[in-house]
Amino acid sequence: MVQFLGQWRWILIGVVAVVAFALGMIGLGSRPGWGAWYDRVYGSLLLFRFASPGLPPYDTTLEIARFLALASIAYAAFRGIAAVFRDQWQRFWIKTYLHDHVVVCGLGYSGMRLAKSFRNAPGHKRVVAIDVDPAIGDVDECRELGIYCLIGDATDGGLLKRAGISRASSVVVTCGTDDVNAQVALLAQNAQIEEHHSMTCHVNIDEDELCRLLEQSAMSSYGWVDFEFFNVYRSGPRALLDMHGLAEETPTGEAPPPVLMVGDGRMITHLVSEEGRRWALERGDRAERIRIVLVAPRADLQNEKLRRRHPDFPEVCDLVPYNADLSDSDIEAPQIDTVPSRVFVCFEDDAGGLRATIRIRKWIPQAVPIVLCTTGRSHAAHLLQLASSKVLPNVKEVGLLDEVCTAERLQNSKYESIAQAIHAQFVRDQTGIKPEADPAMRDWKDLSEELKESNRGQVHDYADKLESISCEIAESTRWGSPRFKFTQEELEELAKKEHKRWEEDKRRAGWTYGDRKDDRLKLHPDLVDWNALPEGEQEKDRSAVRLMPIFLAKVGYEIVRATTKEEKAVSTGPSSSGSPK
Repeated sequence: MVQFLGQWRWILIGVVAVVAFALGMIGLGSRPGWGAWYDRVYGSLLLFRFASPGLPPYDTTLEIARFLALASIAYAAFRGIAAVFRDQWQRFWIKTYLHDHVVVCGLGYSGMRLAKSFRNAPGHKRVVAIDVDPAIGDVDECRELGIYCLIGDATDGGLLKRAGISRASSVVVTCGTDDVNAQVALLAQNAQIEEHHSMTCHVNIDEDELCRLLEQSAMSSYGWVDFEFFNVYRSGPRALLDMHGLAEETPTGEAPPPVLMVGDGRMITHLVSEEGRRWALERGDRAERIRIVLVAPRADLQNEKLRRRHPDFPEVCDLVPYNADLSDSDIEAPQIDTVPSRVFVCFEDDAGGLRATIRIRKWIPQAVPIVLCTTGRSHAAHLLQLASSKVLPNVKEVGLLDEVCTAERLQNSKYESIAQAIHAQFVRDQTGIKPEADPAMRDWKDLSEELKESNRGQVHDYADKLESISCEIAESTRWGSPRFKFTQEELEELAKKEHKRWEEDKRRAGWTYGDRKDDRLKLHPDLVDWNALPEGEQEKDRSAVRLMPIFLAKVGYEIVRATTKEEKAVSTGPSSSGSPK
């Protein structure tokens, strides 16, 4: 409704003005002395100057014309004055009061969704949106939601300062091309370093390989700006399988039911890879493989690419490729000898995906669910809704952008996932302690921000710890249980570093030593040197180090021993936060 009014508001006002003019012509025609048409035109125009043509009384038609003309002119004047003062008031408010907000650069397919998601998320963060040429409907919708909208080029450092970027907690960059996005991200970084203010910068990178390399680089560095790179084709499969992955655990010794994946382009390749990776982590050291039937125009080439990229792919996945484009009705569908447990349809073109879904539904039993992945850039989703359940039963449409471009998923980055895993492991290890007795035992969603930062700090310190023993974080090309093992000397050294980091951050937060832990007085008995720490507490730090390879494997990374290391510049960023004990 808001978008409709934004697009048609001035047309409606124009219609009201035309109706007022026409009624004025009719009403004046019934009054003495207004017989000439040009007199009536002049008199009708006087209505828009708040002037009355002649003395009252006026008939009903003319009265309506007077008030419609008044309403149209008053609204136009109000909008003009509001536009003049809104920008001035907005600049003043952002400069004076706004802090810890979110800046979204680019209101395209992704940016608008993210701006609304951050604004509507729990806590209702303030959002400033920047776009060089936003749609009128988007601007009006932003204003209705309380999102500040600045019109201009996000690569303009002055405009970013007007958006209060140096005081923002998060910046989302979705301006369009990778080059422009990188330029905006660098400007944001420079602003944060100058102000010594930490911030998370989410940058959309469309090119797959570049996004992969930048993600890996970001895992090994941390400073004033915590860069998070995202790509809808890399993030989409994770979101899709979070919702429609294996519903039940497969009994030991049995392979899971086969999965049928149909599509073209990057999305379907990443989906096969993510399904295999998750199965490898799920099965552990078990021998059974997951069977994936891939139907794509170049399925054999995608199979070869996956095998080159992941050496143990054949050990994890029995991939059966069929070269066929099911979106083309002239191409015969392949004869598949097994009934799949699930079907995923992912085409670059939404209409092509819908055509393929209709064909698949005819020869796949109705009990088998079909998930159609759409990008939202066409009307395929509406066409799917139009099709009755009798035509396409048991078909679920998933809007890729709607699932990926959310504040929750963007904030639930690899760092955040590991931090949550660390906290969950901590809670499991503390048997017999209830959340009422210790706030650190609460679920993640109920955890205080200080304790959340404590877990995040432990993750951010991974890279520094590993560098000290000539190791680094790399994207894992092998799936399954992590192969890396720390030596006993490395384990002890990193455990001491973990305790030292935790101790320093606790003291920085105002905690001091006490015989008993007291959250109110900020007293903790473990604020001592390593040698004075009880053996049980030392073992907690060793356990945190042992779990590093496992936590990294869950998000697709591994620890490798560095063969060559370039000298790294000294980090200018803040130290990481403490972790709970």
